[in-house]
Amino acid sequence: MKYIKSYLLCGMLFIHLLYLKPALAALALNHLSWRLKEAVAAPDWLDFKLEHRMRWESLFNDPRTHLRRPSNGFSLRTLGFLEVRRGPLVLGLELQDSRMFASEGVLINNTMTNPFDVLQAYGQLNFSSNTYQLKWSFGRQTMDIGSRRLVARNAFRNTINAFTGIDMQYTRLSYSIMLLRVFVLLPVQRFPMDDTGLQQQQLSPDRENINALMLGAFYESTPLFKDIKIQALVLGYLEKEASFRRLANVSMRFYRPAKEGVFFDVEGILQVGRSHASSVSTDKQDLMHLAGMLHASLGYQFKTHLKPRMAVLYDYASGDNDPQDKINGRFDPLFGARRFELGPTSLYGLLSRSNLHALGARLEITTHERVELMIAYRPAFLSSVKDAWVGIGLRDVNGQSGSFLGHQIEGLMRIQLWRQNVRLELGAAYFNLGHFVQQVSKEKMFSPVYLYSQLTVGI
Repeated sequence: MKYIKSYLLCGMLFIHLLYLKPALAALALNHLSWRLKEAVAAPDWLDFKLEHRMRWESLFNDPRTHLRRPSNGFSLRTLGFLEVRRGPLVLGLELQDSRMFASEGVLINNTMTNPFDVLQAYGQLNFSSNTYQLKWSFGRQTMDIGSRRLVARNAFRNTINAFTGIDMQYTRLSYSIMLLRVFVLLPVQRFPMDDTGLQQQQLSPDRENINALMLGAFYESTPLFKDIKIQALVLGYLEKEASFRRLANVSMRFYRPAKEGVFFDVEGILQVGRSHASSVSTDKQDLMHLAGMLHASLGYQFKTHLKPRMAVLYDYASGDNDPQDKINGRFDPLFGARRFELGPTSLYGLLSRSNLHALGARLEITTHERVELMIAYRPAFLSSVKDAWVGIGLRDVNGQSGSFLGHQIEGLMRIQLWRQNVRLELGAAYFNLGHFVQQVSKEKMFSPVYLYSQLTVGI
């Protein structure tokens, strides 16, 4: 009853916002952000920003802990950014402080907390002419590559992936824009990792993982017919020790960005190499790795004042068909983001790009230039009935429990409260558990419900 009341309240608020345009227009001073840099009249060669986000979230009926009482979390993330530009040389520094304070029973990990540390510390050399731009970045940095399904700077998650190395980007300006990118990087390990350190929010410097290496090349074409673009990515990932992986990823993507009219996104990734079935230290078996991923979406945005945008989606990520055949068929999403397609992460995070195929439909509405609404529905299945539901760890190695995981319904609302500096976001997700869970679990499982509200302030 507690979360049913919350749903009813959110539903009434969604409907009410459809008719709030005149009232919200009075609050809309302009579209520009208020910047501290401009307020103090900082010179053009100096840039700095500060952002703070706080989020309260509750998960009822967590299928990983079997708790009937709600799991609550309060997360704080503060980012401070400074950049100095002198001629072709750019020096940048970004500090991050991410913490989560949670109720008993919440499984805190280093995707939720990473106390005060250096997120980015880089140098850049920029060269340009009328026809091209060339940028060399070196040091610790964050990055989005292509669709962000393999490598991303995390947005919803409380901590952010970082890498240390060299990243070269060449942009050809003639005949519109074409991008070529080549990089060699070491992933940065977030500390602390142990349960005690995570629970106590201990300060422990992040370090580069010298036993892992990520390298690759990325290409994006100039806009083709009706703004259609092609992206290609070749990415290698080598990691020793317990989580042994030697993976080569080849991705091709065709897409038209979301705008008025028809838009679409089709991406396929082939993943081959060698790996272990798990990251536990006792797992020493070297397996052949053969996996893949496919995303396809097709949508249409109408030209009306609400700008409704409808899309149908399909996501597939392979699973391990046979745990005894010495072939690991489970797709590894590496450093990719998933919130924008598969639902909230953090305390929730039930769907991931591993052993999954899921249909879906999504509707987005802009009720006012400062208010966005979204609702999505996804029935989800295992792509391999003998592999695990990675989101909660349940597995039937005999494949006798079927593949249907359940129905996920998700909704969110974003409101720009003041210019682009203060943003409020309210969200909810409900997962109606399917046949697979009820067959595999030894305990009676209840469908999880997730609610969150977050406020972001940036200057």
